[in-house]
Amino acid sequence: MHKNKIKIVIAVLLAFSPLLYFEFRPLLPSYSRRPLAYEIIFFAPFILYGLTAFLGLKLNQSRIFFTAIFWAGLYFSINAVNLSGIDIKFHNIQLIKFLALSSPIVLIFLFLFKEKYILGWSGALRLLIVAVPIMGCIWLANKIAPGRYPFLTGKPIFNFEFWNLPDFTILLIIILAVFLLLQKDKSIQKFKLSIYVNLLPLILSFNFAAGRKPFDVETSIFSAFSFSVMGFVFLYALYQMYWEKVYIDELTGVPNRRAFDEYLKKLGKKYVVAMIDVDYFKKFNDSYGHSEGDNVLRFVAKHIADNSGGAAFRYGGEEFSVIYRGMEIKYVLNMLDQMRDNLAASDFYLRSSEEVRKLKTKKSRKKTQSNNKTVKVTISIGVAQKTLSKKDAQDLSLIHI
Repeated sequence: MHKNKIKIVIAVLLAFSPLLYFEFRPLLPSYSRRPLAYEIIFFAPFILYGLTAFLGLKLNQSRIFFTAIFWAGLYFSINAVNLSGIDIKFHNIQLIKFLALSSPIVLIFLFLFKEKYILGWSGALRLLIVAVPIMGCIWLANKIAPGRYPFLTGKPIFNFEFWNLPDFTILLIIILAVFLLLQKDKSIQKFKLSIYVNLLPLILSFNFAAGRKPFDVETSIFSAFSFSVMGFVFLYALYQMYWEKVYIDELTGVPNRRAFDEYLKKLGKKYVVAMIDVDYFKKFNDSYGHSEGDNVLRFVAKHIADNSGGAAFRYGGEEFSVIYRGMEIKYVLNMLDQMRDNLAASDFYLRSSEEVRKLKTKKSRKKTQSNNKTVKVTISIGVAQKTLSKKDAQDLSLIHI
């Protein structure tokens, strides 16, 4: 819980970091004094989004890949007008406003379709979803005269001094946030959270660019900083996804055997290890099927993780482990015994996982469970303590409880 609070605070700081940068910008050197340093900063977002796209491919997530490409396209569209020096015949401010309006729509369509192979028709469709809006915004900015459609690109209805984007942008951002909230794909949950964090810096970048003059270097510096922050947020989300893929058991959601082995190497001279086995698990599988066996493993894993008081792991098969760092065995035995008794007293509802998935509401699932047969699930536990006489975890002897 403490770690989650720290992550929330960091996420809030990252979301508001462009405002902090804007506040302390006068303290930093100007572009004319450090041109080379700023040119490096201008290219940093492309490197970060390139890494994000590459890692998205490694995770077989075309949605992440094309989101990174789209973010890089947005950054290029904002800065190419300001830094290239090329005489492009469209209105810079209009382009920014069109991009701000189209970005939430593009993200909705990118995540609307299920994950498919990137080289198939789905990948081609997502490429069009990314490319067409950006090119369309450039074309519209060139064709539509300023102020022709005030509800889209004109002065906002709520005439705040700091707000330079169409009010319709806020509505689209809200729709995007609700859409992502309703998405049930757990494989990209971390990346969706990173999009939530990045929405504020993205809007701030658009808003700042829409309120500046064309070819203004301060716009490029501000957007480079904001898009770099967003790139770091994306990369951290992908790091967490990679970590979970390597160290989290996909079935039960608790750390796996690899995490257990590495955790043991980091322990000090005093700790307790509990090895837990689900009783009669093979017989249960033979009687009710492997699908119900998987449900039992999830049920037991959640109970152990929530009630053991230590670091829980899935050791393999129907075996679990709990490590108590810096504790003695006499304090651990009572906790484990109480956890075992509470599990034995709990009811496990037999149900078909396919049928439960078809039920759309919690109320209907609960009603289905109440009509089904219940069984009791029990576990056996062995406990060992690390002492000075034991050199490593392989020397420990178990005490069965």
